[in-house]
Amino acid sequence: MRYILILLFTCKLILAFPIELNSISSDFTQSIIDDHNKSITYIGKLWAKRPSMAHWSYKKPVQKEIYMNYSKVTIIEPDLEQVIQKEMRNGIDLIKILANSKEISKEHYLARYGEKEYHIYLDDKRLKSLHYRDDFDNKTVINFTNVIQNSDINDSFFEVVIPKDYDLIN
Repeated sequence: MRYILILLFTCKLILAFPIELNSISSDFTQSIIDDHNKSITYIGKLWAKRPSMAHWSYKKPVQKEIYMNYSKVTIIEPDLEQVIQKEMRNGIDLIKILANSKEISKEHYLARYGEKEYHIYLDDKRLKSLHYRDDFDNKTVINFTNVIQNSDINDSFFEVVIPKDYDLIN
């Protein structure tokens, strides 16, 4: 029995995501493709850190800041001068998604998180891309460049600052 437990534990380690990831920062390009093959592409920067903190800073085609702290999501949209805040039952935690993935091939991993499947691709043990279907069944592909893993990111970076003159929508 002891040998079976050791074998199972070893298999889990071998098949798990190959990097112990505590934080990540990266430039990203996010493409969303609908069922008519129409797409929109966003460009920005991401910072994420355990436990359950992320800051997505969109620069093109529109500026937008998205903060995810545990189950709370805050979206700041300067062009609309508005802030949307909401609680999510199943927030999206990129680091948990990566940590719970299973190896498909050397540089392809699969994670199930919430109701979604995420395909994760690596390049030399660095996050390269993430593929999934969103809540509207659009294909979403996020490509990551200039990836820095396990750097020290101060928690204050994830604190939301809401401009006083913006409309707040809950």
